[in-house]
Amino acid sequence: MQGDVFASGRARARKNGTEMDGILFHNVRNFWETPEGGFAMLRASAQVDAVFDDFGKLMNASGSGVELRFLMTGDEVEVELGCESADGVAACTLYYGDFVADWPETDKLVRGRRSSVRIRRSPHAAKLREIHAREGGRFDPDVVRLGLPGDRLRYFGVKGGVAVPREDQLPQKTYLAYGSSITHGSIPLHVLHAYVERVAAGLGADSRNLGFSGRARMEKEVADFLAGEPFDYLTLEMGINDLGMDPDEYERRVRYMLERTAGTHPGAKVLAIDVYRFALDDVQQARAAEFRRRLESVVKGLGLPNIRYCSGLYFLRRDGLLAEGLVHPSPEGQIEIGAKILKLLGE
Repeated sequence: MQGDVFASGRARARKNGTEMDGILFHNVRNFWETPEGGFAMLRASAQVDAVFDDFGKLMNASGSGVELRFLMTGDEVEVELGCESADGVAACTLYYGDFVADWPETDKLVRGRRSSVRIRRSPHAAKLREIHAREGGRFDPDVVRLGLPGDRLRYFGVKGGVAVPREDQLPQKTYLAYGSSITHGSIPLHVLHAYVERVAAGLGADSRNLGFSGRARMEKEVADFLAGEPFDYLTLEMGINDLGMDPDEYERRVRYMLERTAGTHPGAKVLAIDVYRFALDDVQQARAAEFRRRLESVVKGLGLPNIRYCSGLYFLRRDGLLAEGLVHPSPEGQIEIGAKILKLLGE
């Protein structure tokens, strides 16, 4: 059941994640023990998960932005992970600090319901430390980072000596991103192309991906959860999935979201983003224009100095940066969104 690992003392909350078994589960706030064994990793709290419908719960258990971070006390570690199905295959990406592992170690495959991911200490560890000392970077190169894909993987355990990284080995600032599937990670082809990670790297900050494909409805519980999380930069994508909402309800929800998040973090930079560019029918375009007017009005009315209103049309300059479905950005579109968000947050 949810929360068992906390009640048992096996896990404890950490900044931007949860510590368990000598591993920092970055971007994980809760675990759910599955009937098949192992733990699903939930990016938001149990309180948030409780208000989601079944699809929302699936998105909360997605691996977008989730990393298993640890220090190695020996030469080899095996992390046991599993897919939801017996024929599932998922590719995790291995980093040593800021350095992505070289071929053929870059992608670590998880096959079937339970398999071992073997990670060896980098043979170039001393050189990586030398480069880091000379040039700096977000992460200490001794921090092993196993980045999960968007799949819903299960964690079973770890074999080998591991220890949780110290806070001074991790980025000191946090960029938190909330939004729809565009924030969640559609369609970058690779995690390195997703705008959330690109923005965080440009800011020298850690990333927190709280995108929820098909959702991002600004529920009160979500706003309260975000307000309780640490962040120095925050982007709130409040757009495409909300077009079916009554405009008055949309206005009420975005106001509460901004009051709770920006209002409780006065030192943070917050971008209030409405509907990103899309190329569907005129009725939806007109509705998007109404929602843009509503959000801009709310931001002006609140008068909070740390919020900046951003029209979603600013981030993609042309329809050719959309994927075939004419809603999600292409990989090139994700890159452009990231560059423009980085510019705004860096100003």
